[in-house]
Amino acid sequence: MTDISLHTNQSRKSTRMIFIKYSLTLIICYIIAYLTAPVLWERNVNLIHTIVELICIYIALSSFLIIWNSYRKTIGIYHLIGFGLLAVAIFDSFHTYCWIASGTLSPGNTDLTTKYWIIGRLVEALVLAAVSLKLGNYMLNKWTGLLFVLFLSIGLSLVLWFFPGLMPALLTKDGLTPAKIILEYIVIAFALFSLYKLKGELENEKAISYKYIFMSLLFIIPAELSFTLYRVITSLYNMYGHILKIVCYYYLYKAVYVSCVEYPHKRLAEAYEKLEERNARIKEISDTLNDTLDALPIGILNYEADNRIKYMNKRLEDMLACDRNALYGLTAEEFLEAFPTDDQEERNLFELANEGKKNTISTIRTYKNMKGEHVNISLTSQNIKNGLLVYFYEVKKEQEIKNFHLQTQTILNAVNNCVLMTDRNKKIVLYNEAFKKVFETNGIDLIGMSLDSFNESIDLILNELQESMQEEEFNKPREVSITTLKGNRREMLVHVDYIRNIEKEIIGAISVFTDITEIKKQSRSMQQQEKLAIIGQMAAGIIHEIKNPLSTIKGLSQLIIAKTKLDKVREYSAVINGSIDDVTKVVNEFLNFAKPKPTVKIRTNMNRIVESMQLFTETQCYTKNIKTQFHYSSCIMEITADESKIKQVILNITENAIAAMENIELPELKVSTYYDADMGEGVIQISDNGTGMSSEVIGKLGIPFFTTKEKGTGLGLGISYQIMSEHNGRIEVESEAGKGTVFKIVFSQIENLI
Repeated sequence: MTDISLHTNQSRKSTRMIFIKYSLTLIICYIIAYLTAPVLWERNVNLIHTIVELICIYIALSSFLIIWNSYRKTIGIYHLIGFGLLAVAIFDSFHTYCWIASGTLSPGNTDLTTKYWIIGRLVEALVLAAVSLKLGNYMLNKWTGLLFVLFLSIGLSLVLWFFPGLMPALLTKDGLTPAKIILEYIVIAFALFSLYKLKGELENEKAISYKYIFMSLLFIIPAELSFTLYRVITSLYNMYGHILKIVCYYYLYKAVYVSCVEYPHKRLAEAYEKLEERNARIKEISDTLNDTLDALPIGILNYEADNRIKYMNKRLEDMLACDRNALYGLTAEEFLEAFPTDDQEERNLFELANEGKKNTISTIRTYKNMKGEHVNISLTSQNIKNGLLVYFYEVKKEQEIKNFHLQTQTILNAVNNCVLMTDRNKKIVLYNEAFKKVFETNGIDLIGMSLDSFNESIDLILNELQESMQEEEFNKPREVSITTLKGNRREMLVHVDYIRNIEKEIIGAISVFTDITEIKKQSRSMQQQEKLAIIGQMAAGIIHEIKNPLSTIKGLSQLIIAKTKLDKVREYSAVINGSIDDVTKVVNEFLNFAKPKPTVKIRTNMNRIVESMQLFTETQCYTKNIKTQFHYSSCIMEITADESKIKQVILNITENAIAAMENIELPELKVSTYYDADMGEGVIQISDNGTGMSSEVIGKLGIPFFTTKEKGTGLGLGISYQIMSEHNGRIEVESEAGKGTVFKIVFSQIENLI
């Protein structure tokens, strides 16, 4: 609020100053007119009038030339002002000529000169009104604009010269005509309109000096009023109006000069000042960078793109026992001449880099420094923009560090388990090839990455790792599930241990991961096979013992219905038949689960299988007021599958979805197919907005006889899971209680994608 109030006060102060200056100028101009009118104006009206008009024409043309010479650097509004002032100057020129000629030519010239004068004032008022409306914000070709203005203004002047009767008389021997006075008031009306539109722009001096345009408009009003009051040419009011006209033109010139000359120079000065500040900042940064490079324990040499030395740090200067300033500008060949190597055929680094076309190259050389001593140096060059950067290391220290790191990395890469090492700040400092393969890092360099950043890409393990670094019993193995960077799920056995320094302080952690995904799969498969084997053995005996009595009971019940004449007996027998059918259905499902039919696979496509189920599914949903939507992938995904069994999977899932939406308002079933390009898999997705399931229920899906339905057997999804396993696929479930469920039938082996 304080800033707004301050701005408002400044604006009011600026407005007061404008009107004070305006009032003082009006008074001064009137005093000048009052004092000089009897002496100059009444005695030499033709001469003084001509001088005044020539001054106005000069100011108008000067303003036009300023805009013309800075045309490309000014905005469209000033192009409009410039061409408008040119037109006004042309009409004022005809007015002045006719005025001079009015004493020797016909009396009609006095009226004609007034007509040229009033046209000039109307053009001036119209141009300023257009500026106030900001109608000139477009770029017009300067020569096109010039030719148009010259043609229009000169053409109109010549037409009026030869046909003065086209306009009504403005000045007669009796004085001003009503037409002249009306036109003057029209000019005043345009000026008042322009002032109203510009009142909010007085503080805007960035590109357009509205303040001076505003002042010019203020002086137009009393000037035009003066030109409506005089009765004779030598009147005081006529002279007063001409003096105000000069002031009006002066402020227009001031607006043009400030905006087209002063403002660009001001901006240029500000830009130069900023450039100086930036140069000083760049020099400061350069000095800091040089000091930093000089403090490094390795030597650095920078070549420019033209193969000449641009920079050398203090460490390299000490290695070579030279004055680095004397080496700046030397080529790579001249550098080798100054510091020869033991290998006479040694080539410079530029040749090696260009020949190998590699980003970096490494080599070891023995240089002879300025003291005549031989220095063994390991060099690594790095191609950079517009040049080459070379690092110089002492060979002994470099080899010690490099050999240790190489030995460590070689040992870790030989280990089949994944190894990850972090520092005390939980940043990754080392990992082996097995880690890259299992976690599918896709060539991403993880060195220096924090565990928090890496944890955004995989789901559990790094949180567990961080927690283990804070626990006392950190070295106990644990089983966790992760998601690789490619989205694949893996089961891992993790061992975590601290890394301590000689002071027993913790400086990091090392984690060893064992991939047990296949072991877990085999274990689950064996458990499932054992369950099915037991169920199969039970089925062989139970089904035989159950089906025979059921057949006998059903047969006798049907016989009773055929023989008896009692309605009650028939009713009870019908109930028995229905119950026997229900039991038979359960027995058959149990038999299919325990001893499934052989799978007969054929080449088919996913869209066709779902399309064949669409009518049946829509019919089921229609009877229960369930809205259905089917969407098919634009890709034709061909698979090798048993169509009848895949249809059974779809049927089992859609029936469960329909049952889950029994008491739901606006139930909706959506079935779609799509191709997952990232995983290379085809998916049939079935979603509903039913009751949904908790995570506990989702974990039990597929277990034989587990069901949440009152009349369910708990075998439908078990059979579906088994069928998808036979097809090397899977079923994924996403659900939340109260928000519906999404089942995804995933085929991981797409034979062909069209």
